[in-house]
Amino acid sequence: MTFPCGSGAQRRALMILALASSALTSLPLAAAAATPTDESLQISEVVVTATRREARLQDVPLAVTAVSGEELRRSNYTALADVQYLAPGVTFSSEPAANAGGFQIRGVGTQAYNYGTEQTVGMVVDDVVIGMPRDPGVAGFGDIERIEVLRGPQGTLFGKNSSAGVVAITTVSPKLGQFGANAHLAYGSREEVVTQAAVNLPLTETLAARISAFYQKQDGAIPNLLNDWRAGDRNGRGVYAKLLWEPNDRFSFQVAAQQQRLFSRDPVLVQSLGFNPLFAAAFTGLPTPAPDRLVSYQNDPYYALTRVSGLSGKATYKLGDYSLTSVTAYRRMRLQQRGDVDAAPVNIMDYFLTSNWDEQFTQEFRLTSPAGERLEYVAGAYYYDVDVRADETAIGYFFQPVRVSLTGGGTNHYKVRTRSTALFGQGTYRLTDDLRLIGGLRYTHDQISANVDITPIPGIIPLNITVPATGKVEHDNISGRVGFQYDFAPDVMAYASYATGYKGPSVNVIQGQARSLKPETSESYELGLKSSLLDRRVILNTALYWSTYKDFQAQTYDTTLTFPTLILANAGELRSRGVEVELTGKVTSNLTVSANGAFSEATYRDFTSTCYPGEPISAQVGVGCYVDPRTGAQVANMAGRRLPNSPKWTYSIGANYSRPVGNGLEFDLNANWGWRGAVFNRAGDPTTKTPDYGLLGMSAGIGDEDGRWRVGVYGRNLLDTLFVSPVHSVADPGGFNRFISNEAFRTVGVSLDVRY
Repeated sequence: MTFPCGSGAQRRALMILALASSALTSLPLAAAAATPTDESLQISEVVVTATRREARLQDVPLAVTAVSGEELRRSNYTALADVQYLAPGVTFSSEPAANAGGFQIRGVGTQAYNYGTEQTVGMVVDDVVIGMPRDPGVAGFGDIERIEVLRGPQGTLFGKNSSAGVVAITTVSPKLGQFGANAHLAYGSREEVVTQAAVNLPLTETLAARISAFYQKQDGAIPNLLNDWRAGDRNGRGVYAKLLWEPNDRFSFQVAAQQQRLFSRDPVLVQSLGFNPLFAAAFTGLPTPAPDRLVSYQNDPYYALTRVSGLSGKATYKLGDYSLTSVTAYRRMRLQQRGDVDAAPVNIMDYFLTSNWDEQFTQEFRLTSPAGERLEYVAGAYYYDVDVRADETAIGYFFQPVRVSLTGGGTNHYKVRTRSTALFGQGTYRLTDDLRLIGGLRYTHDQISANVDITPIPGIIPLNITVPATGKVEHDNISGRVGFQYDFAPDVMAYASYATGYKGPSVNVIQGQARSLKPETSESYELGLKSSLLDRRVILNTALYWSTYKDFQAQTYDTTLTFPTLILANAGELRSRGVEVELTGKVTSNLTVSANGAFSEATYRDFTSTCYPGEPISAQVGVGCYVDPRTGAQVANMAGRRLPNSPKWTYSIGANYSRPVGNGLEFDLNANWGWRGAVFNRAGDPTTKTPDYGLLGMSAGIGDEDGRWRVGVYGRNLLDTLFVSPVHSVADPGGFNRFISNEAFRTVGVSLDVRY
């Protein structure tokens, strides 16, 4: 196993961005020198719906990365989190608790152990916003058409909690009049099994169905020395079914149903000893976990079991050249999670048990104007209703002579309901043949209510006190976008925009508290350039941005409790600024290469939080960790500190090669390298630092030239590079926890693909 190091990787990132920037300055010369080529040397056009209507990616005045389903399959990625290795400026935090993990774009995202908040980066699957905490949206990549990553505030068209961006997923739809089937089978390290299959059924001339299913599993990599098993195993299965009805060329209706079951003990909690000698005593005589000694001593079963079902209907009716679309959706999730959070061989905290019963209903109407007119626009209305119910029980000895509870001496009950309504519209007006004006607004009204209650458990002494509490908050917001788009040449477009984003208010639900938080707002300035060069053999896109967030809903500790607990607090201001570059080139008809990179500086500008464990106390008020003269409490001025899980540098490189080898056969080879800079999982805390790391993946195969079958080999993390995601310091009793995922270990395997 190898360990990441920093300087060389950062130099490579700088070199890639420098080369891309150098290429950018020579655009006019390259365009003039371009000569016609055949279509086999051109990069295929990508169509996206980032503006809620179909458009060429190169014509969209937004920073958007589109990842096709075929690209995902070539890379042998199996989880949504892997998108971070394909899109610049994107990271993913793998957290084991409700709503604590998720995407971060340009260094900004939600990390919150709380049921009363939602994500800063929105997720949308087939036009349906995914709003429930821990809802995976979609698992299994077998029937994905594309994934679009929209960077920056998307408060106008994707207005539900998209103040930092949106990850929009589109699955494959049924096709009329065609029968087709495909399957993918793979077997790899640690008993990895991946099975994906789909079939398209033409039922009548106007009716078609598509059914897809997946099953995947992998055993863990970290030995548990108490129970003689390997921690980190996971498995999942699911079914997707779609029915499309098109009785004529003016009306279509598609209904989709989804069922998923996901079981995981990944990532694995590995306790690293830090500040409290009581933890060290628990490991006396045992080999303690260390960066080069990955073992688990959890003596209580831990797992997360998620069941998700969904039903949606999408109707589209053409009114002349206009289109009216209705999207109605219902989702339900059941989550049971049990964790041995002390990771010790003794019962410091016996178990932490959570159960969720969540439901979501959404309705959206959109009116889309004809394409190609001087004025193009999309307008609509939106309704969102999410009901979250959760139970939590945390019991252990906590170095006490009797069993005690963090959750008030029993089971805490949380109820949070969020209702949101919105009206929106965005249009593009063509001022000249080359110059277009963009403008849009969205009005949103949010209502959030919360309730905290408790059921005592006899004989359990409360370490923290839970008192029944209720909270309610409402808020109105107007978000928008304004900008210009200019065509310098048929395949060279530049844009400039100012956009605002919005994430609704929250209710902070913890023991005996249901405190409301202000909504989170953002504003962003962006300059971008999109170009297709050398007769579309090369695509070079870049974006510069400067974003400011007000009242960001950040995570901190409540040190007034007997046992400090994570809570939410509004950070007055933070700033994110940087540059992103994406480059794709068709070197020959057989070889395509790609590279992308991003520099992002996301820092707090105004935020007072708790000091991290062991932080030196400054004698100067307002500098670092200091004693607040008003309260006598130790607090930290976070201004200038980077946000959690926010690397300054990210980049990736990829290549795909294929060529006929005779007898109707074709050979293909794919390689990809993704690199992430160092991050702090708690702002400024050196014990929570994850060093920079890079992951190498490759695949090779041979198959029928017509794509009817293929056999291959694949590898992920071929250099066996260990990385930690995430690391958390513990305020009291002290120490820090490291989580290790299965992706931190090498996986190699064989695969078979068939298509009819």
